[in-house]
Amino acid sequence: MQIDETSTKLPAKIIVNSAEIPRTRKHRKKNWQCTFEGCTDPLKTRYNCYSHIWDTHLRKVLCEKEPGRYEDVPYKNIQNKELVKSLCEKYMTQLVSDKKRQESDDEQLVQQISSNPQPIQHIPQLVPVLSQIQPQPQIQPILQNQIPSQLTQPIQPQLSQIVLAQPPNVINSFVPSYPLVPNQMLPYQYQMDTTPQITSFDQTLSSAEQTNSQEVKIEMQQLQSPQQSNTLSLASNEWDVLINTVNVSQSATHQLLSSELQKGDFLRIYNISKTLHRLHVYGEVLAENGYFVRSDERTKCHIRPLSDCLESISQLVGKQYRYKNSPQLRLGFVAQEVKEVLPDLVHTDEITGTLSVDVLGVIPFLVESLKQLNSEISMLDGANDTQFKCLQDRVVEALNLADDLKIKQKQDLYELQKCIDKAQEPIYSFSFGPIPVTIYFAIILTFMSLILPFTYRYQYIIWGYFIVTTLCVYLSLIHERKELCEMFRFHRVVWEWKTYHFLTLSLFTFFFIISLSLTVIMGPASYQTAAGITVVIFLVIMILIFIHKVKNLSFCFVSTILCVILVFGFIAIGIMYVIQPSYQPTIVDHQSGDTFVLDRNNQFNFSINSIPFNCFSPNFYSKNLGSLSLIHNSSIDNEFIIKGNLSETVNDVQFYLTCSKYLTFYFGSYSISPL
Repeated sequence: MQIDETSTKLPAKIIVNSAEIPRTRKHRKKNWQCTFEGCTDPLKTRYNCYSHIWDTHLRKVLCEKEPGRYEDVPYKNIQNKELVKSLCEKYMTQLVSDKKRQESDDEQLVQQISSNPQPIQHIPQLVPVLSQIQPQPQIQPILQNQIPSQLTQPIQPQLSQIVLAQPPNVINSFVPSYPLVPNQMLPYQYQMDTTPQITSFDQTLSSAEQTNSQEVKIEMQQLQSPQQSNTLSLASNEWDVLINTVNVSQSATHQLLSSELQKGDFLRIYNISKTLHRLHVYGEVLAENGYFVRSDERTKCHIRPLSDCLESISQLVGKQYRYKNSPQLRLGFVAQEVKEVLPDLVHTDEITGTLSVDVLGVIPFLVESLKQLNSEISMLDGANDTQFKCLQDRVVEALNLADDLKIKQKQDLYELQKCIDKAQEPIYSFSFGPIPVTIYFAIILTFMSLILPFTYRYQYIIWGYFIVTTLCVYLSLIHERKELCEMFRFHRVVWEWKTYHFLTLSLFTFFFIISLSLTVIMGPASYQTAAGITVVIFLVIMILIFIHKVKNLSFCFVSTILCVILVFGFIAIGIMYVIQPSYQPTIVDHQSGDTFVLDRNNQFNFSINSIPFNCFSPNFYSKNLGSLSLIHNSSIDNEFIIKGNLSETVNDVQFYLTCSKYLTFYFGSYSISPL
């Protein structure tokens, strides 16, 4: 789009009512319209319109075209706004509300169209508006000594809305070629009934039935052409009827109004009494503050309640329809159908024969129908309270029973799933427990296997057990490598303990008891104790397996029995360690308290009973020898020599044997004397 910077065209002004400008305030009216091509923004204040045109339409184009001349900043931050305003004003249209100039403008438009009439340009948006413009009669009584005033209903606001909704190019072409003409008066001929006035209120009611013979008709003879001048003669006791229309030759509005008035009387007034009239209007009546219907009891007679209201209302059928001369969709009743149900609500025009419905008369039937329905509902509620309470109690019982059944069903499903899992579970699988527990065991056992050979150097059986157990734990991880991969890959950890997990742990605990027995119990009693514990544990395991197959023992029961047996195994080893039944440390042919006498060579030879097979790195030593020394005879096993110079007897010489560096046996106390 090319921006015209040299144009001197002033903003166009359109005369509208101030009430049609949104958010009208003092010094702040939204009466400026952006006319930039393609812009559909609503009305704005003058400042906002400047800001909108510059920021939205002109800023980017002009700053790219001449970057040094215009500031590429928002409108509110521009220092010199006069240059920008001059550019923006070329694309602004002001909507001016000038009530003082409106009358003079109307007169100028009338003179312009009289001197140079122009046809209406075809604008699609004006067709539905012009087709719906119908004369709206406004009737005003002319009192004595009062100058009649013309009641007008301008159609100017309707056309202004169409003009404001069009693009600028349409507005510029529409305003000069379609001026608004002032209101015109249509001539009417009328007759007034000169029947004497009835002063009594009762006489007014009695004369209401004679309205057909006492009517005043106002008939329209013809619609004159726009060039003709028409007058309307008015009297002090007559009615003034004014109709607004557009002074356009051969317009659709003129033809539509003429065709409708040819079908019957446009307006009729029936003179019922001096103060009571009946008005017939062809069209719609608008009451700004509503209207009232006379309903005083003093003016009524033969008052009686309605009956069968609900049945009558149920026979009425609401309809939607359009009149033949109007495209507007309406809602209501068909008079012929209402007449079959409620004939008193239908009125027949004696002149035209058309039917009309008293819609307000339907309201009493609706009120009585609602009262009847309310009464029937109350009766049903009272009769059904007991049944409803009984049904409610049964429903509560049924819901409770359903909840109990659901709980029982869940329990049964859980037990069934447990049975299925047990049936599918293998009898035994080499595993030390869940994967995390097995990894923990592997780390601990690896550490102990590396430390024990250096700290407990002569406990060969114990640290041999830990090395073998560590290898078995790693074999278990290899056996369960699938679950191990799932744990590290999907971060899914299974902590469920199985029966065979506890069996494996019990088995290796049993092996530890055996190795401990061979380490702390010297002599044959060590393997005898180990054998006895092994027999007892395996016997108990076989019994548990048999009972489990028959009685389906629980995991807790089996694990408890095995733990008790293992605890008894440790207790038995402790007792055997204290007693040491198969090894009694003694000196051959001597008892504790005896005296050893040195020979001529100042030495004494003695032997101890044989050292047990599981006594690793034995160390025989004595205390309180003084200057004597204890020497082991390497040529003979278990033989020791006491050698040295002794001048007097040495008492309380104690002898000890240490096995595996930590197990010590006491051989007794002896005395040594010289020869």
